Amino acid sequence: MNLSRQLFFRFYLLIVLALIGTGIGVDLIWRAISEDNSEPSAIEKELTYLSLLLRHEPINVRSRLISKLNQSEKYTYTIVAAEQIDSSGLDLLLTSQNVVVVENEDATLSAYYSLDEEKTYLVKNFREDNTKSPIRKWMILITFYLIIAIVIYFLTKPIARDLKILENATNTFKHQGLNSRVEMSANSPVAHLSKAYNRLLDRISQLLNDQKEMSHAISHELRTPLARIRFSLEMAQNAKQEETKNAHLHSITEDIAEIQSLVDELLHYAALEKDSTTTNLERGDLVSLVKTQIEKHSRTALDKKIDLQSTQKSMSIICDNLLVERALQNLLINALKYCQNTVVINLESTKKKITISVEDDGPGIPKENQQQVFDSFYRGENKTDHKGFGLGLAIVKRIALLHNGSVYVTSSKLGGAKFVFSWPQRSTTLV
Repeated sequence: MNLSRQLFFRFYLLIVLALIGTGIGVDLIWRAISEDNSEPSAIEKELTYLSLLLRHEPINVRSRLISKLNQSEKYTYTIVAAEQIDSSGLDLLLTSQNVVVVENEDATLSAYYSLDEEKTYLVKNFREDNTKSPIRKWMILITFYLIIAIVIYFLTKPIARDLKILENATNTFKHQGLNSRVEMSANSPVAHLSKAYNRLLDRISQLLNDQKEMSHAISHELRTPLARIRFSLEMAQNAKQEETKNAHLHSITEDIAEIQSLVDELLHYAALEKDSTTTNLERGDLVSLVKTQIEKHSRTALDKKIDLQSTQKSMSIICDNLLVERALQNLLINALKYCQNTVVINLESTKKKITISVEDDGPGIPKENQQQVFDSFYRGENKTDHKGFGLGLAIVKRIALLHNGSVYVTSSKLGGAKFVFSWPQRSTTLV
């Protein structure tokens, strides 16, 4: 059974069962209410009124009035004597009740009402209603459920059609690969599924591109230090002077440290890229954290000036202190690498968000490249002038996303680049 038929029959059965259940429930409630109703029935009122009209009239007048009443197609009226009634228990019932309704042999109903003390009864005979005949009932029932079937068919047809498109896209994925996109109208009931499918393809494409770039970058970054190590080993083996040999060994140590730094960056980046990565939120002082980083990097950059601009002596925040410290460290290293003399760090706290901005007086970043700097292994046009692996800013972006925040770069008033890292203040509330 194909998808369209499955949806049709499931919806049809669900609606039919719901209608049947609702009908039975309403009928039971109506019967319960009707049974508890102590007011006189409409039949009893009618027969009481007619009996008052006929009771004191002569027989010929009664006959004319009955003839006029019998013009209805649904029921007839007759006046019968007690000896004409076959049921022996009817007299007893009429002595205790005003109106007695009995079922005749032809399945019709008759209502008896005592007309006078001479044991004469006014009888209202209900003719068989054509609308209640079995054939008519079945025709109405079949028509009703057929209308439901038509409505459900036109409701499920577009859903089945769009789901079939999704099914075909997944079946052809092995042939078309990442090109098996699904385009649907925004009014489609399964449009959100097509968007989720396309987002999944985008994510797969991004992961494949990252893997390709990572493989290329790793091979490129490892090739240079390995070549230097091989060259230094050969030179150290052939060196006759101890001082020259030590210089080559020192060069090997630096190259090994560079490889180790690359491996550490890759492992840290891979750890942050996992979907299962979570933040360890804890309270901390942002001003103290920034001052610690400034003091640390000032010792290795003696010719550079790092200036902190903050009107607050302390700024209590709740975040993953290790991750925020790593993000600040990467931004500060990047600024010191490209600045000429000065790096400025500015801190801002509002009711909505926490903001850290790091700017420098370096050459800056062209507007067309400002979005690319956060891509993994991107190092810009002057990448040969500065050491690095192109992962620092990608790590900062990932840390910002883990804090439900953002990071972007713009031009600084100092002439260089200004990186702005912020996250919502609502994240500073521990549960």
